[in-house]
Amino acid sequence: MGGGLEVKTLYFVGRALFKTDRPMFALHVVHGMKEETFEKNEWEAFVGSLVSTDDKPRDFPQWAPVERKRNFAILSENFPRLIENFDFGNSNWNRWSNEQECELNFPNVRGVSAFEKVLLVQALRPDRLMSAINTFCCNELDVSTLAPPAQSLDELYEKETSSMYPTMLITTPGADPSKELEELAYKCVGKEKWKSLAMGGGQQVSERSAGGVVTKECERLKFTITIALKMRRLKR
Repeated sequence: MGGGLEVKTLYFVGRALFKTDRPMFALHVVHGMKEETFEKNEWEAFVGSLVSTDDKPRDFPQWAPVERKRNFAILSENFPRLIENFDFGNSNWNRWSNEQECELNFPNVRGVSAFEKVLLVQALRPDRLMSAINTFCCNELDVSTLAPPAQSLDELYEKETSSMYPTMLITTPGADPSKELEELAYKCVGKEKWKSLAMGGGQQVSERSAGGVVTKECERLKFTITIALKMRRLKR
């Protein structure tokens, strides 16, 4: 699969995800399409398949929080070469432990991959893990952001909708596409043919017209699916 298609997949699916879920989805895309980026057992360590009960791991940094010992032990037991390459005796690590954006300010280390840095952030600075994942995925996919480009309803209508199926818009608090939807409807079917119904309280669609119909505040997805099936039968 080419890089262009990977990015298109990232953005297409990303439109249906909350902002906080996009980095993890992007990481799965990278893992699925670029397995060579991950050394043996690194992915298993990241997802929690590898565990440790060692409360006194070897080479545990003095500057690291005590409660992160078991997380560090997973790395030291399974990736001893990695711990050696990090060279925690370097005085710059003490400053790294207090960096606000530690994922962007690693001490100069050799023989350490980008994902191995993510593993270290996960083990010792979990407060910066999501930002580290975001940075890693952007670099691997060669994009500046994991957020999909904004699309207008006009673009979605032209490229991705069909008169055979209703279109469901799932919004978050503070987002209301009603005005944009209304303007699009006026342009496409005309103001006189546009109908808007607030569903709920026993209301039902009682008539058909050649224009468009939009339902607001739909109480149940089952109702929408039923309407979709009826619309398909009407088209036959």
